[in-house]
Amino acid sequence: MYRKLIKLRREHFVIIALLHCHIQLIPIDDKGIDDCRAYSFREATAKVVVLKELAELSEVAEGYSTKAFLELKGVMTVKGHCPASIICEWKQYKRTKRSRRMNPIVFPTNQTYLLLAVENGGVNLNEYEIATIRQAYSIVYQLFIATAVAESRLSYEHRSLDIKNIFISSASWRETIISNIDGLQLEIPAHGVKVKIAASSFCRMCKDGSSIYFDWASNDKLFVGGNDFEHIILQAMRKINRNVWGTFSPASNILWLTYVINFIYNRLQQLQVGSEESRTQFFDHFKQLCECANIRDWIHDHIGTFMEEEINSW
Repeated sequence: MYRKLIKLRREHFVIIALLHCHIQLIPIDDKGIDDCRAYSFREATAKVVVLKELAELSEVAEGYSTKAFLELKGVMTVKGHCPASIICEWKQYKRTKRSRRMNPIVFPTNQTYLLLAVENGGVNLNEYEIATIRQAYSIVYQLFIATAVAESRLSYEHRSLDIKNIFISSASWRETIISNIDGLQLEIPAHGVKVKIAASSFCRMCKDGSSIYFDWASNDKLFVGGNDFEHIILQAMRKINRNVWGTFSPASNILWLTYVINFIYNRLQQLQVGSEESRTQFFDHFKQLCECANIRDWIHDHIGTFMEEEINSW
């Protein structure tokens, strides 16, 4: 389905939020649109492959599985003028979400699109109000395990795991999130939350000896102009992989997960969830994460302690 090496570039696309899925309308063309480069057909194929492979992690293989990546519900290519109904939905989404995506009305009447229907994972982490400390732990461990599975099965780097690519939906307080690591089944208490991860177009993965990655080597603009956590991580990733983006560097996932933990800790402080002591314990629990080479090693060293604390809290 795809060749030995496929490089992905930045895309300009429209997202329409529906009840059960998100519709992504991605222009496909070798020409630019208002100085923005559209996807080529080859790159569009690569995006579909990434979504498909991540969704298939839900099935146990090689002793690993996770259902934490958004499922691809359907895909097709379409051509023509963007329907008025989609433009209206886009305007509504922009009003509520303040999206920076391009207005589909600017596309030509003969534009070709990749149309993706992706599972609606709920509210993104940036907007979600965490209710308890145990809920915060559950969110983090669901992310950790999903990342470890993707690393092990696909040599996967997300490379853009910011809080808007993490989605939270409601679950039963007594429900458990079942995954498999190293042939062992793990059941993480949900504490009312189920985590879903949106795939990044900047990701890196490998399957059966073939690699897909987004090449940032010549995109210097991406690494300048900000002292926020996201830009710091981008700069750190480039330092780790020496600006060679086709190689597998699991430390990049550690960087993003550290960022997520910092965000959740600050969110707990802002919402005054739990006691000051319990919030500090949450932060300290993950303090050594940045010393690990990959997330699987950290899980092996800490999952037992976490599960023991969970059992004692019931």
